[in-house]
Amino acid sequence: MLVSPRSAATHGLIDDALAAIGLRRFVALSVTRLTTLPAILAASDLIACVPSRFADRPEVRALTRAHDLPFASPDKPQGGAVS
Repeated sequence: MLVSPRSAATHGLIDDALAAIGLRRFVALSVTRLTTLPAILAASDLIACVPSRFADRPEVRALTRAHDLPFASPDKPQGGAVS
């Protein structure tokens, strides 16, 4: 999953970071708001890279699991993934 203000976006900073280490991802769904993520992730097998301050929110943690990224976040060192 990709969160972008442009709903049709399928490329973001995480894609650039993955490309730098020879990897890529498939974006199955793009949403415009972080607040829509927890319910979608809880009902699917999708993952999303989000700021850790969002992943640590109680309402997000109630529906998802947080994991550290296997590489440095391209914009801030505290990034993580939720599933």
